[in-house]
Amino acid sequence: MTPVILLVLTLVRPPSNASDAVTLRDGKVALGQVVEPSPKGKIHLALRRDWARKNLADWSKRWETAEAPQVKQARIQRRARLEAWKKDRAIAEEKDDAIGPWIDAELVKLDPANDDAKSNDRLIFVTLPKNDVRRVRRATPESSRLLRLGWMSNLRDAESASLEDLTSSLEARGFSAKGNEPIALDDLFPLQVEPDGRWMTRRAATEVFYDKNLRFIRYQGLVLADAAQGNANPLDIAGGANLKDALGALQGLLGDVGEAVEDPLQAKLNGVSARGRVGALVTALEMPGDLSSVKIECTLLARVGPNRWVPAVSRPVVVRPGDLKPDAGKAIAADPQVKGALELVEGLGLGNIDPGLKQMALQSGAATQKALGTARTQMDLTLESLAFPVLERSAAKPKAKDKKDAAEGAPKSPAKPDP
Repeated sequence: MTPVILLVLTLVRPPSNASDAVTLRDGKVALGQVVEPSPKGKIHLALRRDWARKNLADWSKRWETAEAPQVKQARIQRRARLEAWKKDRAIAEEKDDAIGPWIDAELVKLDPANDDAKSNDRLIFVTLPKNDVRRVRRATPESSRLLRLGWMSNLRDAESASLEDLTSSLEARGFSAKGNEPIALDDLFPLQVEPDGRWMTRRAATEVFYDKNLRFIRYQGLVLADAAQGNANPLDIAGGANLKDALGALQGLLGDVGEAVEDPLQAKLNGVSARGRVGALVTALEMPGDLSSVKIECTLLARVGPNRWVPAVSRPVVVRPGDLKPDAGKAIAADPQVKGALELVEGLGLGNIDPGLKQMALQSGAATQKALGTARTQMDLTLESLAFPVLERSAAKPKAKDKKDAAEGAPKSPAKPDP
């Protein structure tokens, strides 16, 4: 085999571990994870702090010296924002509130007396100019997920362990090596100075993810409380919209030219504001008159002023009834509420419903159901990735029994937890 072929095989050989490898200008290699997006001409890199101190001592000292004043400023900023958040939530305190106690615990952690210049957080976030980097070798998305799980599990050689050993170590501790759930590492980094827009988006996402009665369904002129996360049943008008709301919506649909009807969503958002909350989730349904498609769009709204709400994140999904199986509407037809509605129409003396029209309506209902499920799933994953870790996340958390078994009798592997 010629040297040229050997060189090519060396370049294309897949990485043996789960890390991105960044070769620095002095030839040393940083094993971590490149964070996207990076600014033009620079590379964002996440590293385990103890690994960097041990393997890149000179670089680590430089990075931590530059990090210290930024961390101090970020702690001051975060404390002020948490105090304002706590004050807003006090307007309408709720039972079983998870966010309030979390804010209190964070304020204790951020007390100025604990504001040390040197951070003890597990990971360090560095920005490398391109002239500090010779080359970058990226791991696969699947391997990158394993590294994040290894960091969460506090495996001290997750960066250099073979993929097989790292997978074995994680599974021995009750973690699933496969999956696409978001792996949040926010708690492992020191605080970063955060723009106002980013902060409000995360605060809004946290409230929608953990609080009740912040989700709404919108169809044309009607806004109802969403059944998701313990809110009222959207099919129960009394639970989501009063008679005035319903009549106002009907008036708008019929094209009334009299007094303008106020947007019912604004009234709902005013109610959210009155409770001191800054987050709301609106799930909108759009369907053309020919029932050829169904569009569901979930939008996270963030309040950035006294009466100003802006869309922060949207997840649209379009499903066409014609793309579904012909019998997709059977489950909808069997629903007691749907059956009752059809019987009501026929009982009003309007005659039997045309079978073709009925089939089209049921198919549209099935398409709506599918689009709604997909959009909600996508948005819930987005909310979980944005929300602060008020409670332990289940995405990368082993079951209690697995965690106990791992602690008492899990087989040892090359990837070991830090003491």
